[in-house]
Amino acid sequence: MVAKPSPADPLAVRARALVDALRGAPPRTPRPMRASVLEKLRMPDGARLSADLACWLAFDASWFPLLRGRAKPEWALAEAEELRSFLSDVGLPRDVPLVALEPAASEDHYLALDPSRGNPVLAWDQARVWIASPTFLDYVERLFPPPRPAPASSSIGSTKKGPALRALAPALRTLTPQALEALDSAALVAVARALVVPAHRKKLAEAAFVEALVRALDTAGATAEALGVLDEHLAATRRVSSSVTVAALALGARTRDRRACEWALEAYRVAAKRDPDSLYFLGHAHALASTCAEVLGVQDEIHQLIEDVMYFNGAIPSSVPVDDPALASVWARPKLQLFSSELRALAQTQAKRKKPKERRA
Repeated sequence: MVAKPSPADPLAVRARALVDALRGAPPRTPRPMRASVLEKLRMPDGARLSADLACWLAFDASWFPLLRGRAKPEWALAEAEELRSFLSDVGLPRDVPLVALEPAASEDHYLALDPSRGNPVLAWDQARVWIASPTFLDYVERLFPPPRPAPASSSIGSTKKGPALRALAPALRTLTPQALEALDSAALVAVARALVVPAHRKKLAEAAFVEALVRALDTAGATAEALGVLDEHLAATRRVSSSVTVAALALGARTRDRRACEWALEAYRVAAKRDPDSLYFLGHAHALASTCAEVLGVQDEIHQLIEDVMYFNGAIPSSVPVDDPALASVWARPKLQLFSSELRALAQTQAKRKKPKERRA
């Protein structure tokens, strides 16, 4: 029989929530696997299916090329010989069963069928391998985020600060990043929800506005709405600015929310590959990225990126908080040993800045 996880199993709960949301508005027609076939399906090592795979295949067995055949399906295993010598970098055995998923713009994706590791999804760019998603469910949630409800008229009321929401909605097109600071949490949530309305979607292309809104929502504790704004921003622009990337990293690092960390680190990876200079002077971003990496268990990959960014530019910018505990293990990496004296000098300078001035009697 298929594994029957406890109703309280977080992975099972998340998988059911995603499937229930997609049933209401599926992006394509799902083709569920027959229950009798699903009951007999096993992982390549004979283990029962994980909760997310079982739940997903019961909903659809066609959107991803996971299996071959319908009556007696088998895992569509890929050889992927070129990347196997790199699997030790992410703690996976060289012979782990892999299934090729749809490639992204700059890398290929593979599902590693290793139940002991949560069946992570790997990314491969012909030079290195990293964990793009810790589980199959994390990967699916990023591709098909649950739809957000449309803003309800009943949510528009008065605010403790700033204009009434009823007056704010028509004026959203002219709302400035600075004006967001005057809004309370209810108003900020209403603004976030209003952005899904076609008349207001142009605001999603304004990086400064999106950054300010995400930071304000983070401060207000509205993590779900902040993530919704980030998703909509990415869909509208297909290119995330450095400022929005840092705001997303701050959201993930503060909340330690897995999905927030995944979103932020994906933007960080793209920026590090596309233009290392764009992240170089945003020193605090690296400490935030390291914290997000700790949440997801991908420290080695992100620390490698940090090392590459620093080495690419040939110096450590003064904006990097070198004594931040999140970066402690980064400075021991081989390429950064060249900057040991520079790091010591920066640490001393930053320590002096933090030291409070003594008051004169």
